[in-house]
Amino acid sequence: MEVNPVIYILDGKCVSLYKGDFKQVTVYPKKPRSYAEQYAKEGAKRILLVDLNASTDHRIVNKKMIKEIVNDHPNIEIQYTGGLRTMEEVDLAFNELGLKKVIIGTSGLPIIQKAIQKYGQDRIYSGVKAKDEKIISEFTPEQNQYEVFDFAQGLKELNVKNFFYHDIWSEGTLIHPNYDGVEKILATTDLNVYICGGVSKVKHLNLLRQLRTKGVYIGKALLENELSMKEITIFELLS
Repeated sequence: MEVNPVIYILDGKCVSLYKGDFKQVTVYPKKPRSYAEQYAKEGAKRILLVDLNASTDHRIVNKKMIKEIVNDHPNIEIQYTGGLRTMEEVDLAFNELGLKKVIIGTSGLPIIQKAIQKYGQDRIYSGVKAKDEKIISEFTPEQNQYEVFDFAQGLKELNVKNFFYHDIWSEGTLIHPNYDGVEKILATTDLNVYICGGVSKVKHLNLLRQLRTKGVYIGKALLENELSMKEITIFELLS
């Protein structure tokens, strides 16, 4: 099972959100580039950059910072998510910024099949933000929200292989991930499932591995020393 650090970028700063709430944001002292350098030195093989500005501006915002991180670490797989809605933005992510993989959320669902045809299943992930079973999306009225599991089952028709499940209820809590949600997706689809939210202990990683989770993304737990890259490296070696 992959275990990857994630860096959330907001207005050029490294932050974490509590349950996805922009009003409950923690700002960390170092720049995102510095945290990427730290994780690289400590053995990270992959790093996910989350452009929080892009989720509201509907375009890649922190381009200069992203390009610097990619250039700093040519041997690390730098991944990206944040507001990708057009093929022009996907092309920019790969061809101009040099990113290795991107996660396209529900707002970009109309282009995901075309993106996969152009760049391949292993470079294009489908992703959702969810409160437990319900997907959070400006395209879905609150009274008619899609359930994560129904959504995931429909991805096969779009040739999606990799699914990023970002559980907002767990995000920033450091308590535990949504095991039930992961287990239900794995039981009802043949997708590779990646999870983000609530992971802060090695025992969480062990339980997710037992469920056959493909990968885990960790943000706040690393920033606040609840987990270390050394623990993650050892875990991956023993997986």
